[in-house]
Amino acid sequence: MKKRFAITVVALLLAGCGGGGRLSHAAFVKRVDALCKTSIAAAKKVEKPTSIGQIPRYLEHLRPIQARFLEQARKLRPPERDESLWRQALAFDRRVLHQYDLMTAAAHRGDQKEVVRISRRLQTLPARNPYERRLGMKGC
Repeated sequence: MKKRFAITVVALLLAGCGGGGRLSHAAFVKRVDALCKTSIAAAKKVEKPTSIGQIPRYLEHLRPIQARFLEQARKLRPPERDESLWRQALAFDRRVLHQYDLMTAAAHRGDQKEVVRISRRLQTLPARNPYERRLGMKGC
């Protein structure tokens, strides 16, 4: 009887802590916003390219920032109700990394038209990312 009571108490305590290591919505949003702010601050320190030849080097500095954000963000355990949107947000951010890779390849080839096309696509991506806003994030 005591053993069953102890198991029930432990189960209740775990459920009260967000269930299996999941963050509360507020804690989750706060953590993601902090990750975003750190990444954005680091990205702003990277010197912007002034020619197509400088783009690969620029993206060599920018890509690890985005990759680090994704690595840290994947470790977060959002509340179950946010899980689907969070997966979509992470998938969106992985697409940004893919665009960096495409732009780097185009710059190495000297394909200025493709670099410009990808650059325009990257500039419009934040406006097309509703996931973080729908989750309530302000730092991204």
